[in-house]
Amino acid sequence: MPVSPFFLRNGLFSAILFIASHACSPLLHAADWSVTKLSLLYGDGYKLADESQYTITLDHAQSWAYGDIFFFVDMFNPGKGDSTEYGEFHPRFSLSKMTGKDFSNAWLKDVSIATQVEMGEKHRAYLYGIGLDLKTKDFSYFNINVYVRDNKRLSGKTWQITPYWELPFTIGNSKWSLEGFADISGTEGGSEKNAIIHPQLLLDIGHLVGHPGQLKAGIEYAYWHNKFGVKGVTESVPQIMLKWTF
Repeated sequence: MPVSPFFLRNGLFSAILFIASHACSPLLHAADWSVTKLSLLYGDGYKLADESQYTITLDHAQSWAYGDIFFFVDMFNPGKGDSTEYGEFHPRFSLSKMTGKDFSNAWLKDVSIATQVEMGEKHRAYLYGIGLDLKTKDFSYFNINVYVRDNKRLSGKTWQITPYWELPFTIGNSKWSLEGFADISGTEGGSEKNAIIHPQLLLDIGHLVGHPGQLKAGIEYAYWHNKFGVKGVTESVPQIMLKWTF
């Protein structure tokens, strides 16, 4: 995956890419599918950060012999002196793939051992639990991970529930998708319960010019109740979004 020198100047970005690429590279030959995306977002009205902010996100997802892997890196206001970075690495281990047994039923496709590592400036968190891939009629996917969450800067552990989804639909000759995720977690140390919800409504621009799925544009709504676990701080920001799949 080629990355420009601009991105490589960013220490955390380079570290996460190095970890993720070395973890994934031996598994690429076993991948049933793989997708990489680059997104640009802009919004105004953020709290506990710059009020106006643009974000560049690189994410990658793929299957492998024993499950699936997802990772992403966010860069906030890149190129500015106060720019910050954040990343996550999500390997999951499919019980069906590892055991050869079928764990599906009327509402469930598969069960996985779900893990997650969060990395940011002065932030490390480790999560582990169960992933459920649900059977849904119209969604491309609708999955839920249920974790034990361990933030290394806080005492104790807590829980986190993370649903994520993609729902494609059409309006006339245009193609759209409703995508996104939510992270809902409990109290930990002095941190309050908090909820992050990021739904995206995107138009497939690529479809309109003969290259379906390559370029999407629309809005991501960023909602964070008790941001960073701070009681009473709620962020609610609509963001303009452009997403390129390659």
